[in-house]
Amino acid sequence: SLPGPVAAGAVEAAERITVPILASMQGVGMPSELVGIPAYPSPEAAVTALRRVVGYAQWRSRPTGTEPTTAVRTEEARGLIAGLTGRLPEERAAALLDCYGITVQPAELVTSPRRAAEAAQRLGYPVAVKARSRPYRHRPDLRGQRLDLPDAAAVRAAWASLRSQLGPEVPIVVQRMAPVGVSVVVGSEEHPKYGPLVSFGLSGPATELLGDRAHHIVPLTDVDAARLVRSVRAAPLLLGYLGSAPVDIAALEEFVLCVGRLADDIPEVVHLTLDPVIVSTGRVTVLSAEVVAGPSVPRADAGPRRFWTPAVPVVDRPPVRGGSAQHGHAVHNRLP
Repeated sequence: SLPGPVAAGAVEAAERITVPILASMQGVGMPSELVGIPAYPSPEAAVTALRRVVGYAQWRSRPTGTEPTTAVRTEEARGLIAGLTGRLPEERAAALLDCYGITVQPAELVTSPRRAAEAAQRLGYPVAVKARSRPYRHRPDLRGQRLDLPDAAAVRAAWASLRSQLGPEVPIVVQRMAPVGVSVVVGSEEHPKYGPLVSFGLSGPATELLGDRAHHIVPLTDVDAARLVRSVRAAPLLLGYLGSAPVDIAALEEFVLCVGRLADDIPEVVHLTLDPVIVSTGRVTVLSAEVVAGPSVPRADAGPRRFWTPAVPVVDRPPVRGGSAQHGHAVHNRLP
């Protein structure tokens, strides 16, 4: 019933205290005295606006981290993918990834028990004999792989067993075993709106069905990589869960940075999937990689994705009257 005096009191308080003030006048119009103070038609709208401003200020004040500086072979990578479209052959995909410090564990296609044993000898024991087919790769219940084979006799028997089970059409490969660890999936894609994105999650049908994946635009910093790998709901499995040993999280973060740098440098890589990637207590091992190439499209988002130092301070005090509010303060007034 006294909008004038109440508004004058709010203005007086805003001029002498250092915390944000927002106004909400119930049942009356907004008095002219409130010019310079964010005013809202309801307390709920005011609190929502303040929450958003606080969240934005916290985001702005977080450390950005540093971009990776490890040596890469960008021009060589561009030469490997130039003019190609579609899924790259495995050997070319592995060579491309190697330019960015990403090593794919070799796997050899074998067509007989004898050749399987010879491949195992070259690769080193213990090995896995498995179907080179996506459904079998991610479905342990389908028994499309035989693991931890210690010698030639076990390899020959495994090949014969798989061939009998799978039939003559499914390719079979031999691959050296990775250390015991947590299986994750890391990838990238060219998004038409956001540009290159890096994705991360734990591997397997359960997390895929639950949508437990995290994404981040590039370029990535060390802070971004650390936040990304910890942002999925299944992240405790990486840090030690129910007595399991924590994996080499630093190596995983460095690996994610490599993927991000590749995605940022080579727009012709329109889709990359590294799955599974085994993260153990001492290393990161890529067991399978899929690289899809496409024509390079100009990135309209390149400017917004660059790192920059803001010229205005983080919003840390309320707007003041009389036209002296800085750009940061104007954020308050633009919120609904």
